[in-house]
Amino acid sequence: MSIPASAVFGLNLFSALAKIGAGTAGGLFISPLSAYIALILALNGAGPLSSTQRELWTVLTQKQLPNTLAAANTAETALNSEASALMKALAAQSSSNGTQLTIANAVWTNKTDVLKPYSDSMLKLFQAPVTAVSSAAPINDWAVKATRGLIKTAVPANSKFKAVVTNAVYFKGAWQYQFSPSSTYKRPFTTPANKQVQVDMMGKGFYQADVKWAEVAGQFRAVKLPYKGSKIVAVAVLPDQKAYKLDAAAALAGIGLSRILNAPWQPASAAEPKLQVSLPKFKISQEMLPVGQALKALNVTAAFNPDVANLDRLSKDDLFITDVTQSVVVIVDEVGTEAAAVTSIMVGATAFIQETTPPIVFDRPFIFMLVDDASSSVLFMGVVKDPTQMSVK
Repeated sequence: MSIPASAVFGLNLFSALAKIGAGTAGGLFISPLSAYIALILALNGAGPLSSTQRELWTVLTQKQLPNTLAAANTAETALNSEASALMKALAAQSSSNGTQLTIANAVWTNKTDVLKPYSDSMLKLFQAPVTAVSSAAPINDWAVKATRGLIKTAVPANSKFKAVVTNAVYFKGAWQYQFSPSSTYKRPFTTPANKQVQVDMMGKGFYQADVKWAEVAGQFRAVKLPYKGSKIVAVAVLPDQKAYKLDAAAALAGIGLSRILNAPWQPASAAEPKLQVSLPKFKISQEMLPVGQALKALNVTAAFNPDVANLDRLSKDDLFITDVTQSVVVIVDEVGTEAAAVTSIMVGATAFIQETTPPIVFDRPFIFMLVDDASSSVLFMGVVKDPTQMSVK
């Protein structure tokens, strides 16, 4: 299966954030989906064939924008349609038996008039209403509601802005096969500093066909755990310690999404005698990850330069992007997973199989993702370095 551009963008963004030291001592998590959709809304406001449009297009699609206006418009229309369809397909996975998945978009203005073609298009394609505000308070209230209270700040209270483009993604899913709290026990976890900390380790033996596992010799072992009533799966990847030491972020970049998602996945029913999985409980809370700084490292610079930026399809005012941030919360326990992300764009003026299947024990830094198994879209992506050091404000 080919890896969608949104997932490739997500890995590039994650790697750029890791290189600048974003995250906590416990790990780093992002929502590729949230950043991708928010930046598409910004792309639609960029001036035709401007350097702003070209750079945003390239970072999102890994392609060059066509050189003619007609071809560029056609390409952007196709991208908008794909993103809109993806939003609808993912939102349709919310079910009455446990899975909740919502995606919300909004554009906020402060003494800036948004052009009607832009506002009409964003409302139709992405259900993104334009709302006039005089402070950050209504934006943060929206974030609280959109993430069921997990994220309380989308924009700092004292921020000065002319416009803000926001996206929120919220997921809550119960494991199809839940871990028993009575099987959770204290176990040592080896951190990147090669120190051992005691963590709450969940344990379970799986034999069901819809639980998958994979192994690529010298690279990684991994497991896919399904959620009730959804095609969303948790993908936990344990990098080979000899190849990647204890650096899960380097392993994610080195292994790549294609090798993980297209691994030789096998059903747990093929394991002998059962597929034994040990996974630590964890909660990570990260506020205001410096996505803007990472985008600049990915060669998106024109949009941040007041002398060069062109957002002429958004407003008649001379605007530029002042910052892009993302806040993320991910909670994993015996019942399931709850995760939320808010991306804010602030705008200012000027394989190997053994006969007996060994257990997969996530007792050292590992990769954890929420993936739509149908489209390979990555909703959340991150690495767990130390489950005891993951919350920060």
